[in-house]
Formats: sequence, structure tokens, C-alpha cells
Amino acid sequence: MLDIMKADEHYIKISLKDTLQKMQDENFRLYDQLFRSYGVTKEQFYTSYKYYEAHPIEFRELIDSIDVTIAKERKKSNKLPSQ
Repeated sequence: MLDIMKADEHYIKISLKDTLQKMQDENFRLYDQLFRSYGVTKEQFYTSYKYYEAHPIEFRELIDSIDVTIAKERKKSNKLPSQ
């Protein structure tokens, strides 16, 4: 889910520079690449996503977990190299 959110962020960044069709193609390509890298199909992902939509407590736990992961990544990337 985190990588899907990152793909969406990338999609938004490039969408400011490109035509609608090229943007849609790029977004689909990024999603397909992510699905393949995790060994899931588009159908499996969206079945899981629909489950979380129907179960708001579990969905909130998922989003909270993603928030923690993002905060850790930001903290790690903001650390200055040792001098």
C-alpha cells in the first residue's frame, strides 16, 4: 500500500508536465510494476483493498502503520552523514 501511495505521488509530479494519456499510461505502468514486484495481481490487490474499505478499523490500522513507516523513512533520509 505504501508503494502504491508513492507511485501516486510520482504520478502527480509527472502529471504536471505531461498529457493526460501519457500520465495514465505511466500510472498504469507503475502499478503493474509494483504488483509484479510483490507477486500479486491487480485483482488480488483490489480485492484486498475492498476488504479494507469494508472494515474501517483494520483500514485505520493499515494507514497508521503506513504513517509510521513514512515517518521512519523521512527521519532516516533527513539524517546528516557523520563527519
